[in-house]
Amino acid sequence: ELEPYMSLVYRAMSTLLNNFRPQVTLFTCQAAREFFAHMRSTCRPEYDELVFALLSRTADTNRYIRLYANDALDKMVTYIPTVHAVRPLVDKGPIHNNPLVRTATARLLTCIVALKTPNAILTHPNLRDTCKKMLETATLLLADNNLDTRAAAKKLLLRFMNEDEFESIYYAEVDEKLRKRVARAFADLKYKMKTQG
Repeated sequence: ELEPYMSLVYRAMSTLLNNFRPQVTLFTCQAAREFFAHMRSTCRPEYDELVFALLSRTADTNRYIRLYANDALDKMVTYIPTVHAVRPLVDKGPIHNNPLVRTATARLLTCIVALKTPNAILTHPNLRDTCKKMLETATLLLADNNLDTRAAAKKLLLRFMNEDEFESIYYAEVDEKLRKRVARAFADLKYKMKTQG
């Protein structure tokens, strides 16, 4: 039974992800992928730290490490419960210095919305705080300086915008100052959605 040792396992993997040898980092990404799929442990703070470490690796200079880190995080959003999958992503992803990490954050949140369904995230009472954080993150990334990050944020918001409850929840949960920063981009998205619909 590994469960009692998962905090130690996650801590060790977080350390190994910072190893200077690419092979070690690649194997650690693979191991993280399997642990997310089969153990599904979310022991804190070690689980959050491992997700942060993997997020940072999505911007690695080594293309294979970027791919493997993204693959591990794909497994994380697939198998880990929504609240625990979203929390570490929205905590540090949107404010990371590297645009690749911010883009990966938006992409992973979009995957969560697709898996859980936008309606469930917007209306489930147990996901209210998670929904608020996702909408705030999407809005923040819509104002990003990087084109790819903004494009990923648009995809995330468009997932929500088709829902009848979206606008009332969006205006209630997202800070007005933040909304004003993206008012033009938000209006463009609404127009795009109407013309495509």
